[in-house]
Amino acid sequence: MPASDTLRKGLSRLDSLFWMLLMLPVQGLRFLGAQARGTWQNLGRGWDYLTFDNILPPSITGTIQWFIETIPKLLGIRSTSPWQQVGAAVSVIGFALLATVLSGGWLIGTVVIVAGLGSIGFVRFVPAVNDKWNEWGAALPIKNDYDVPRWKRD
Repeated sequence: MPASDTLRKGLSRLDSLFWMLLMLPVQGLRFLGAQARGTWQNLGRGWDYLTFDNILPPSITGTIQWFIETIPKLLGIRSTSPWQQVGAAVSVIGFALLATVLSGGWLIGTVVIVAGLGSIGFVRFVPAVNDKWNEWGAALPIKNDYDVPRWKRD
C-alpha cells in the first residue's frame, strides 16, 4: 500500500505538472490580452481627455473662440450688421498686423484679404445692398452653433 500511495501521489504531481505546462501559454495569452485591453482603454480615456480646453492655455482657447465668433461677423453672415462686419475686419486686421512681427511678415496677406471683406461691410451701409446681402446670407446652409467650438457642441 505505501508503494501504491507513493505512485499515486507521484502520478498526481506529474499530472498537475503536465496541466500546468499545458496551460502556461494560455495563461500567458490571457495576461497579454488583459494588458492589451487595459492599454487600449487607457488610450481611449487619454484620447477623450485631449480636448482644446484641457491641453491648451486659456488664453489660446479664448483666441480660438474669438476667431470662431469673429469669422461669421467678418463674412457678414448670420444677420451680422454692417457695423459688426467692419468692426470684425478692423479687429482682425489689427491682430494680423500685431502678429505679423511673430510670423515674419506672413500675415500681411491676411490684412489684404480682410481689408476686402471690411470694404464689403462699408458697401453694406447702402440699405439695398444690405437687404440683398441678408437674403443671400439667410440662404446659406449654416448651423446655428457655428460659433460654438466643436468640442463644446452637443
